[in-house]
Amino acid sequence: MIQNNYAGNALGFKVSFLCKLMDTRSKTPRMTLLHYILDMACNLDPNILEFPRELSALRSVQKISMDSLNMEANEMHKNVEQLEEDVKNSNAEIKGKFLDFITFTKKKVKDLRADMENAQGMVKKLAGRYCEDEAKFNLQEFFLMFNNFCDKVEQAKKDNNQRKVNAENEIKRRARQPNFVASGGRSSLQVHEAENENMVEKLLAEIRKGEFKLHKRDSNNNGRCSVASTCSSVTDMAYNGEREPA
Repeated sequence: MIQNNYAGNALGFKVSFLCKLMDTRSKTPRMTLLHYILDMACNLDPNILEFPRELSALRSVQKISMDSLNMEANEMHKNVEQLEEDVKNSNAEIKGKFLDFITFTKKKVKDLRADMENAQGMVKKLAGRYCEDEAKFNLQEFFLMFNNFCDKVEQAKKDNNQRKVNAENEIKRRARQPNFVASGGRSSLQVHEAENENMVEKLLAEIRKGEFKLHKRDSNNNGRCSVASTCSSVTDMAYNGEREPA
């Protein structure tokens, strides 16, 4: 759209741009750039537009905050360490009851923290994959944008399908009209132009055969010519066309 423009020839775009596709509108009511792209994609391969279903988990994932998960994991680690310290300072009976629990819990918390570090690394890779600033990248907002885009895609698909249904219904409605059927499915303007063309051809044929007669001006028509007299210019054209050049 902006090829050879100062802001054009881009190698890619940010995810936030996807939600702006519906802001570029057409003269056609309820028709946007997103509607057009989906219509073209559907003509190529309808299965392409099934990706919103594949990303349906985004609706629940977008509620997860990595910062909150990190805080909870760190808090759990501190609590387990504090519990272990308290048990060490307790008597043998308490140690016997909590030793296995502390060992099991420490392993689970360690695994959780390792998973969180792995997740943080994947978040950085995701930011780099989509050309986002790692320092400002917010995973929650990222998933929210994708989820909103999927919702807009589903709505645009419904709009396109409804537009096609309305067009088919309009064709059926016109087909049931007598004038439409008699005209072979042509509009009134097309029928009118065809009738005028046939009338001119008929007049020229009569003129060439010498069967056409001009009538005098109709005095009862307030100075306007009758149908035959209005065709005098056609007569002149016919005679001039058949006259040999000097």
